[in-house]
Amino acid sequence: MKHLHIFVVIASLLLILSAGLISAKDIAIILPSGQTPAGELIPSITDLGYDYDIISESELASVNLSEYKAILVGEGKFISPGNIPVSQYNSLVMNSKHRIDWGWSARISQYSSPTSLSVNLQLISPITQDLPETFHGYTISDPNLVTYVLSGKKPSGIKIAVYRGTIGDSAVVYLYPGAVFLNNNIAQGRSLYFGMIDSQYWTEETKTAFENSLVWVVDGEDKDGDGYYYNDCNDNNPNLYQNLPGYSDSDEDGFGSGSEVMICSGDELPEGYSEIDGDCDDTDFSVNPIEEEIPYDGKDNDCSEGDLSDVDEDGYDAEIVGGEDCNDEDPEWNPDAEDLNMNCINDAPVFMGSIDDLEWYEHTNYTFDLSDYFEDPENEPLTYGINATSNDKNITAIFSGSSVTFTTTKDWFGEDWIVFYASDGEKNVNSNNITLRVLSVEDYPIYTIISNQTINEDTNLTLDLSQYFSDPNGDLLEYFVEYQEENSHLNVIIAGDIVKVTPEENWFGEEMIGFRASDGDHETAGSNFSIRINSVNDKPVLNIPDKNILIVAGETLQIEASAYDTEDGNLSVNYSPPTDLSGFWQTQIGDEGMYKVNVSTKDSDNSYTSDIVNINIVSKIVINEFVSDSDEEWIEFYNTGDTNVNLNGWTIEDNTGDKYNLSGNINAHGFFVAEDYPFQLNNPGDIIILKHGNSIIDSLSYGNYDDGNISDNLPAPGSEESLGRITDGNEQWQVFIHSTKNLPNNADVILPVVELLSPNNTQIINVRNVLLEYSVEDNSENLNCQIYSNTNGNFAVIDTRAVNTSTQDFQLTNLADGNYKWNVKCSDSRNSVFADEDYTFTISAPDAPVMQSIGGKTVHENSLLTFNVQGNDPDSDELTYKADNLPEGSEFKNQVFSWTPNYNQSGFYEVTFSVNDSEFTTSQKIKINVLDSKIPPSFKDAAQCLNKNSSIVLSIDNPDNDDDFSVLDKIKIELNIENNLGEDNDFDVEVHLYDIDDEESVESMDESIDVDDGEDEDLEFELEIPKKLDDGHDFVVYAYAEGENGECTSSYVDVNIERDDDLIEISSIDLSSPSTSPGSNAIMQIRLKNLGADDQDVKVKIENTELGVDFETEEFELEKYGDKDSKTVEFSIPIPEDAEEKNYTLKVSVVYKEIESGEVTINVVKSSPVLINNYLGIIDLEDSDNNDYANYEKIDNGLIQISSKPSITSSVPKGVEYSIKDNKQGLEFNYMFVAWIIVGIGIFILIIGLAISVLRR
Repeated sequence: MKHLHIFVVIASLLLILSAGLISAKDIAIILPSGQTPAGELIPSITDLGYDYDIISESELASVNLSEYKAILVGEGKFISPGNIPVSQYNSLVMNSKHRIDWGWSARISQYSSPTSLSVNLQLISPITQDLPETFHGYTISDPNLVTYVLSGKKPSGIKIAVYRGTIGDSAVVYLYPGAVFLNNNIAQGRSLYFGMIDSQYWTEETKTAFENSLVWVVDGEDKDGDGYYYNDCNDNNPNLYQNLPGYSDSDEDGFGSGSEVMICSGDELPEGYSEIDGDCDDTDFSVNPIEEEIPYDGKDNDCSEGDLSDVDEDGYDAEIVGGEDCNDEDPEWNPDAEDLNMNCINDAPVFMGSIDDLEWYEHTNYTFDLSDYFEDPENEPLTYGINATSNDKNITAIFSGSSVTFTTTKDWFGEDWIVFYASDGEKNVNSNNITLRVLSVEDYPIYTIISNQTINEDTNLTLDLSQYFSDPNGDLLEYFVEYQEENSHLNVIIAGDIVKVTPEENWFGEEMIGFRASDGDHETAGSNFSIRINSVNDKPVLNIPDKNILIVAGETLQIEASAYDTEDGNLSVNYSPPTDLSGFWQTQIGDEGMYKVNVSTKDSDNSYTSDIVNINIVSKIVINEFVSDSDEEWIEFYNTGDTNVNLNGWTIEDNTGDKYNLSGNINAHGFFVAEDYPFQLNNPGDIIILKHGNSIIDSLSYGNYDDGNISDNLPAPGSEESLGRITDGNEQWQVFIHSTKNLPNNADVILPVVELLSPNNTQIINVRNVLLEYSVEDNSENLNCQIYSNTNGNFAVIDTRAVNTSTQDFQLTNLADGNYKWNVKCSDSRNSVFADEDYTFTISAPDAPVMQSIGGKTVHENSLLTFNVQGNDPDSDELTYKADNLPEGSEFKNQVFSWTPNYNQSGFYEVTFSVNDSEFTTSQKIKINVLDSKIPPSFKDAAQCLNKNSSIVLSIDNPDNDDDFSVLDKIKIELNIENNLGEDNDFDVEVHLYDIDDEESVESMDESIDVDDGEDEDLEFELEIPKKLDDGHDFVVYAYAEGENGECTSSYVDVNIERDDDLIEISSIDLSSPSTSPGSNAIMQIRLKNLGADDQDVKVKIENTELGVDFETEEFELEKYGDKDSKTVEFSIPIPEDAEEKNYTLKVSVVYKEIESGEVTINVVKSSPVLINNYLGIIDLEDSDNNDYANYEKIDNGLIQISSKPSITSSVPKGVEYSIKDNKQGLEFNYMFVAWIIVGIGIFILIIGLAISVLRR
């Protein structure tokens, strides 16, 4: 056993060594391509003794991350964040870009540095080890340096270690393997998110948190404290920490079975496992390698070669265990014995020889006798059967005794095989494999009648002849025409099995036809059948040469179409509107658009044929304006219609006949200008012709061109003139001095004229206000003028105004010294123009003083606000300062403003500050916002620290400022006291729940604590909020600490206390007597109080099933706290006559929005006289004649409770101490006490008497 232990240890060491030799580094740092880690990240990793590789996103696909203990995903935006396997390995994520992508949270938030962080004290975690309860994330304050926290929904089972403000804003969180991220990925390893990403500014606490986090991710945690981390096989049990090899030992006999497994153990394997295997039955304690074998018991007792079933070792098992040895005690008896009486076996039948192949012809049977081939040594009768054959079903074997007959399926021939067996009932013997051969008998093809066929004229008939002919032997058939009429009108084509019959075109009638089939040796002809071709009327044929017609509005249209019918010859053609019956249409301007004309015809059998002709009527284009000047001539066209026109197919020409093809589009009521035509217009006169196809759409003659009627020619335009229609598309023409090329002919083409008047160009001005003057002239009365200047730095528009044609001006004010330029641009409805040149002028004038910007100010009440007002003068003049509208209590002196607003001065104040150089004044008006501040409490009802010692630091860690509480809540107060006094000190500490409005401590506690010098200690208190609080008051938690020598400090935080809407209290439950007797009534009074902020409708219930008590009041109202908020309810409870003597619990419930319950116990006993011994005699407490004691009731031995005050006499009861209590008066008398008083008075009188007598002597 010892050697085995040594071997296991050596093997384990070798495995660890080999793993170390081939493993990758500890950590893979994954960053976006091109980035490197900075700050404290790498030093923190190396300080922990880890090594690392830096892997960029572009390299990730080629890296096996499973070779690393963990991955660390750094900051930056990844191109494919889904490829970063944060859920597949132990991972630490320090990335602000993809927290949602990786399923860490539903929302993200960020907080600027230094970021105050809190440790989750409810979580015991290795991440927070050595961390204070609160700390800063960063060492500096910078709005651009932030902590990224996870907000909103997070993965189930997440552990929040560090948070900001509320635990929902989580800065450091982690997940155990098996957790599910929000993106439904399952964590395969330990996963942690760390929100303080910029390691350059980490505090020491943040670095500690990071190192704790990294150790947890890489090595795991040691929750059970056994010293094992990630390799701990059970981190919840310190006794289980390593996997040891072993085998399952269920029967605990010291031998295991099955495969070797690793068992989570301590130093040794636990019960149920063994280091030794070899147990062949681990459910039986008596079976293992060291047990003695027992024959025939069905067990392999020694786990060697199975159960002992061959005792005589002759090689044969005993028959008792299913073997063949009929005498297992004698090795001479066995199946190999030559003596047939000792061979223990029945000899098998003998196959005497090979059976030859069997042959016969199809359609016949074959029979032979198997007894000729088999015999049995013991001459036992044999039975025969088939040992093996093929899966074919074409041959059937029928047995009758030793005779077997073979039959075959119809028309089948071929080969098969069979193996027979013979059996004597116990043993079989097989024959050889016998070939069965069925010989073929040749057959003729078989024919099935083809029925008469009918088809329509001009259609085909197709037949599959394999559906009508077949060959019994499966031979391939060839087909031929057996019969066809002379002068047949049928064309027959045979291709393989398919025959296609095609009648002559337009022929109909009936003919006979027949076919035959051949298998190469034999032919079979089928009977003839008829093919009838039915007559069918042919549809007329319609011929339309042009089905898509494009014309110009105003042109004539004629659709060309013809029709022909096979039976009727030429046919007439019909046309639908908008054409007439002959297909003609004279279009008009205004007909522009798309049209469809239905062209149709029909024959004498009313067989109908039709087609559609598409007609596109486009707008009319006219010559609108032209210039015939040879240097820059052009022709403008105008679209008179409401639709755009494609100019393909349009041409222009002059008197020479040269044509120019137009192209492009002209918009509805738009213009198109042609300039690059090949001909040249004659200035004195010419003709311009516009055509669409061969149709002249528009033409004009001008000047001296003779078109046969020179008198109606248009005038010829002169140089730089154009000739155009007075309005676009109009029939009247005129000569334009200013052409309107590509513009409406009535467009304004005259430019305004702008002239700059004052100041003169390059003028020097010694004032800072300048009046700019200019004039503008135009044929339009309404103009828009823009003044341009560089007074604002850039030469740009500084003013825009609508003007008439006249002299205008514009005032420039407060110009600084310098050089300026200006100009004016004026525009009519379509033309804009500047003055001919920019004018300049120079300003050289005295300067006003300059005041530095003050800006708005914000201050809290009772806080000092102070600032300086600064000015300077460009001319170095002496300056004076002034402030107007100063707030009450403020002061402006020597350029300094100072003010401490009191507690009644919150709001906004406007103050004007000005500076003057004797000629000019510069002012600034600022707004001061005074924020409301609470008047700090004076704490008159608690210890006050008027001079706080800064060497004592008192922190209220809980509650936080403005935390919310309700009446009756318990406030957990956590204090921290830091002692920097220079010596150890005992501190008296008290805490108060303090009402600021009433200046009253409503609840308090105190305690003392010893704090060493330079150290700090924590203290905890718990104050319950009393129910009697004034609603609407402000409260604080106030803490006061005082040292041994009177050094003190104090602190407080605001808390919000509200009264719950629904809160009913059972103030008291009183019974008239705690004991009563069967058959009597018990009086119960229940006092209720509404402590809530809402009125409540209330019921009271009393229940006890044993006494049959189930009472409930009517609903009544308890007003809210502070109003009529109390009520006493009284019940008379009948006690049944047969009630058992014992204690009963009565359940009292107040039924409202929330049920409040209470209980009271009543003792039911039978009544009996209660007697008291005294000097006056026996007193019967139930004697109604004794007035003093009639209402007495005995509670227990010696205690008497009464309902009225008893008479107390000088007689004192003997022997037993009794107490008599008056419930109404609240007084209690003790008879024994009274007795001692009386004795004392007697002794006192005796002593006084003795003293007097002595004095008298």
